[in-house]
Amino acid sequence: MADVKKTPSVLDAASQRVLRGAFTMGLGFIALLVGSIFAGYLHQRIGYRLEGTSYLFRWVVSRLLQRSWVLGVLPLAAYGVARIVPVRPWTTGIGAALTGEVLLGMLNILSTGGEMTGVDAVTTVVTLAGGVVLTAFAVKRGVAAAAAVAEQKLRAAEAKKSEYDVFAREAQRLADRNAGEAPKAEAPSPESNKPPTS
Repeated sequence: MADVKKTPSVLDAASQRVLRGAFTMGLGFIALLVGSIFAGYLHQRIGYRLEGTSYLFRWVVSRLLQRSWVLGVLPLAAYGVARIVPVRPWTTGIGAALTGEVLLGMLNILSTGGEMTGVDAVTTVVTLAGGVVLTAFAVKRGVAAAAAVAEQKLRAAEAKKSEYDVFAREAQRLADRNAGEAPKAEAPSPESNKPPTS
């Protein structure tokens, strides 16, 4: 009976999409959480040093810190994940960035009523697009790095296999040579089988 290859069912494909979507959303949430903690800590460390600078410079630094989750943390996290799990660059970048942005928007609505100036809105859109591009690029780099590591391991395994093959051939050659040089037992001569004559 011929073997019938099992084709993935619609349910399996749907479950894979759901898992991938949940993973992408989780990545965006973690990036937002870690980025917010990092931005708050860094703002406390350098805030007093910015007191003598211009308002524009302070605003730019503060805005970059606020958006560091999508410009820095998310690409780094996506790079690390792509080296372990096969993910898609643009799907991961867009999904994770939008997840973090929606959560951040909900928090802003709860805390400030969702008020945002035009400049803040423009910088949000620009940094969001930049974060998506950086995340997609980081995923591609992570996938390439994972492929390079896998190829290196494969080459190392092939090298070990070839070394083992050479060792096995040399051992077989020595065994064959030793077997050929082994002393042969002397066969009894016909005269020794004759009965003694009186």
